[in-house]
Amino acid sequence: MRVLHVSDNSLPDARVEKMAYLSKKRDWETFFAGPGFDSFSLGESVFDGLFFMPWNRYVRLGFPPYFQWVKRKLKKIINMVKPDVIHAHDVFSAKMVCDLGYPFVFDDHEFASLEKKSDVEWERNDLSDRTVGRYEVWRWSRWERELSLRAPVITVSHDIAEFYAKLGAKVFTVPNYPSLFELSKVHLSKEKNESFTAVYLGNDISASHSPYRDVKGIINVFEELGFRLVVIGDTKLSSKGMIVSKDYIPHLRLYDVMSQYHVGLLPWKKHWFHKYANPNKPYMYAHSGMVVVVTSSLRNVVRAFEGRARTIEDYSDLKEILLELSQGMDAVLKEGKDNREYALNNLVFECYEREVMEAYKNAT
Repeated sequence: MRVLHVSDNSLPDARVEKMAYLSKKRDWETFFAGPGFDSFSLGESVFDGLFFMPWNRYVRLGFPPYFQWVKRKLKKIINMVKPDVIHAHDVFSAKMVCDLGYPFVFDDHEFASLEKKSDVEWERNDLSDRTVGRYEVWRWSRWERELSLRAPVITVSHDIAEFYAKLGAKVFTVPNYPSLFELSKVHLSKEKNESFTAVYLGNDISASHSPYRDVKGIINVFEELGFRLVVIGDTKLSSKGMIVSKDYIPHLRLYDVMSQYHVGLLPWKKHWFHKYANPNKPYMYAHSGMVVVVTSSLRNVVRAFEGRARTIEDYSDLKEILLELSQGMDAVLKEGKDNREYALNNLVFECYEREVMEAYKNAT
């Protein structure tokens, strides 16, 4: 069996690599086509071949000749690889493969049209951005509906799966959990930091990038409480006072760094898109041995933890939870340990291996 993974994102990309690993462990040949491959999230390549494909906004908009030009490049790659199935990791590459008439699965872990719709509604966008954004919503929505009738759909959450099922698609839900393959390479810290510390993994604090990932004011919460917040991945944020900013940390190293602290945060302010989202941050927090705190509207995450994640409605709730946790460090350590044990038994990518293989079977 030969599987070609196509994406509009560069490597490293943990989800793409985890999907490829499931094939590689079966001794299948795996290949990747995308805009770059500087390194690998999982610490080693699981691909037998890497092919370059240029991407830009005009291609994603479907504008000829840009779209057709990249599609011709993809066809050349397909002719070289001769895959049995193509795993398209976004609506744009899936549309290309569909046009070319090859067997494929559509891995929609972004829900591009609705995510863009949330951006269009954002008051920070100017008129030109909103105009182009509305066109993107229209275009991508049509593609999603077309693709759902042409190929099996893999997605990350119950609500996205429900949307496609109503369109008549064959849908498989595969959450973005860490894999045993990556976890086997992780070495957690043996000691927790003495000072009560929370972690936020993301680059949304210095400049918010999307309305459904709004953490405006989170620094004020920690300054008022006098607690330390470690922010990982926000290269434009400077360390100051109780805020410790760490730049980019390689994927596997993240677990070790985060395991030194106590609480993992996903305190995005409530947004309608949260019902579809299923970010991987809380699962990484749990596998790092931390207490997990998330906004209640992220119901896919709340459902996955089965009551083990602390939920907040707003920052007032967050303050209360942080104060409570800071006063019982022994209980915090135990909860973090219990979360890690639960995660190792339940929040593992390989638990959904059968769904991926079934999707491939339905595509060929």
